[in-house]
Amino acid sequence: MARGDHLYVYYPAYTHHGIESGDGKVIHLSQKYGTVTEITLEKFAAGRLIYKKDYHSKCDVPEKVIERAKSLLYREKYCLFTNNCEHFAYWCKTGKKKSEQINNQVALTAGVAVQASTLLAVKLASKTASQLAVKIAGKTAAGMAGAGGLITSLATDAVISQMLEDDEFLHQTERNAREAGRWGATVGSTLGGIAGTAAAAIIGGSGAIAVAVTAPVIFGVATAAAFYNWKKEDELSIEFYE
Repeated sequence: MARGDHLYVYYPAYTHHGIESGDGKVIHLSQKYGTVTEITLEKFAAGRLIYKKDYHSKCDVPEKVIERAKSLLYREKYCLFTNNCEHFAYWCKTGKKKSEQINNQVALTAGVAVQASTLLAVKLASKTASQLAVKIAGKTAAGMAGAGGLITSLATDAVISQMLEDDEFLHQTERNAREAGRWGATVGSTLGGIAGTAAAAIIGGSGAIAVAVTAPVIFGVATAAAFYNWKKEDELSIEFYE
């Protein structure tokens, strides 16, 4: 760690961010005090491991980063959604405000909403179809479930793409890993949609709906995570070897 580094620590439901200002201190936007303050590394860590966010060379030099951080000491006001600690630290490094925690939460909420509404809509449509034609209800449900699977497949792909969006300021290793994760999400959600639709056709009835709608999510998330971790570990091992 060095002066001007973007530091963060993990808490159960979020990460807290700050800028190392030197002499064992960190400048951060504090939710507790509602403004920008400077504290020791020990207080910032609060008994947790401290991590450094790696940036591309496009980000500003340490002197500029610290200058930005100090310019807002005891002035900036905290807002969870538009001006939290991550917004502050990212702005100090790049001159732009961004919080991946908030962006990811918005994407996840939207994805869950799409999945829930799709599941409800397909169930209602399937129930109506079964009332009209009991004999073909199973096939009708399977077909509708397939359509629902396609919708959640697209939604899953969109959510993962948002969570692993490219960022020109991040280190190239992270950017490459995110690209691999996005590609993996597309492959996984598509295969999940196909597998879910095929399973739905076999199962039939209301059970087909849950299978078809959830399969793209499970496959998409799992494949995205696998591709992201594989690419990052692969590139880190190459860098270490070199």
